[in-house]
Amino acid sequence: MAVEQLLAHIPALRRYARLLTGDATRADDLVQDTLERACRKWSLWRSGTALRPWLLSIMHNLHLNQLRDWRLDDGHAVLDDLPEQADPAAPAGERLDLERALAALGPGQRAVMLLVVVEEYTYAEAAEILDVPIGTVMSRLHRGREQLRRHLAPVAPAGRSPHPEPGADEAMSSPTPPPHPSPAAEASLPADEARLHAFVDGQLPPDERVAVFERLRSDPAAAARVADWQAQRQALRTLARDWPLDETPPDLGGIVLRAAAARRWRSYLPQALAAGLLLTLGLAGGYQWGRHDAGAFAWPAASLAGRAAGVPEFAREAGVAFAVYSAEKRHPVEVTAAEQAHLVQWLSKRLGRPLKVPVLTDRGYALLGGRLLPGDTGDASQSGSPRAQFMYENAEGDRLTLFVAVFAPGATPAGAAFRVLQQDGRTTLYWADGDFGYALSAQPHTELQPLAQRVHSQLTG
Repeated sequence: MAVEQLLAHIPALRRYARLLTGDATRADDLVQDTLERACRKWSLWRSGTALRPWLLSIMHNLHLNQLRDWRLDDGHAVLDDLPEQADPAAPAGERLDLERALAALGPGQRAVMLLVVVEEYTYAEAAEILDVPIGTVMSRLHRGREQLRRHLAPVAPAGRSPHPEPGADEAMSSPTPPPHPSPAAEASLPADEARLHAFVDGQLPPDERVAVFERLRSDPAAAARVADWQAQRQALRTLARDWPLDETPPDLGGIVLRAAAARRWRSYLPQALAAGLLLTLGLAGGYQWGRHDAGAFAWPAASLAGRAAGVPEFAREAGVAFAVYSAEKRHPVEVTAAEQAHLVQWLSKRLGRPLKVPVLTDRGYALLGGRLLPGDTGDASQSGSPRAQFMYENAEGDRLTLFVAVFAPGATPAGAAFRVLQQDGRTTLYWADGDFGYALSAQPHTELQPLAQRVHSQLTG
């Protein structure tokens, strides 16, 4: 698949990096490094596998390297040891407390908390992304949750573990983090504690959940601990979902677009060399090259000009976004249909127009949710304006996406009729209406025309 699909992941990577680093500038620097590394190493990604875990693995490796560089530089402190700077735009109350508590975690604990709680990866998946044993994941998860409990409720008896870790109180009062535990110590989480974490994260088999319920009824301390962990989980997910982001910097999208252009040129190069060789031979042999215009090689500039004059870019973006997210099993949407009101309000605010979510249940498709996507940073008329994507699924598991673009006055692509774009293994039916561009994307076997008519009637009704 094309490297351009990295564009659709930039907003999620920026939000994740903000939580990982706790700083907007460092976060965007980390995302930039991640995109550059991913573009250089694109051939290492296994096509057909989820792209996001691969990108997060790159990001975590780069983040750890940055932390090591700071530790080796005698003129700087460890990042986690730096005093917190006041952020005038920071939220107040519990949200600010949670941000500070998250920033106080060690990098390993913070990474595991984000992957398991926010991204909802399984323990095995988190271990693969971080390239550590599952036992290490479980130990860091436990330590992270317990440290959050102490940070958020330092004086509440229920907020302390009935079996505190050795040196925990000293660690919380120390100006610097405690030494990183050894691998052996990290892998020593008792099985009973591991089951409690799996219960909180929804990773426990149904038959074992019954046993955990029985334990919690008879163990008030464990029940209080689990309740705190569940509250943490919900608070962290809300923090990640609602974390404010400004518009995606053009430089980030430019990294991907330049890499895509370079890859396209490399794909054209053998043909260009062959065409140049034939031209040389033809001239040497006295051929009249102009008589063979119909079969001449299409140079990259001509190909790109045809592309710009044909299908509007938002329709191509829609197809790429469908390919990226329709294959996702755990993260197909950013906000689920259970929070539809919040989803519509959030996307309407970001796109600057009131949005509607079409209902397609009478056509067999239920809403899964939606997400915010970056616009085409290569089109000056659109200024990289954000896009919205709504995803639907039918009983057979077939997915359908509605891509919504908003254009500046006078920049809307011409033509309101339904048009079809066939791409690699997907079909997109698109149209323009007022300042909006809409695109339905699905697998080739899906009959899009009646669905598009249904969507159009609801959006204009």
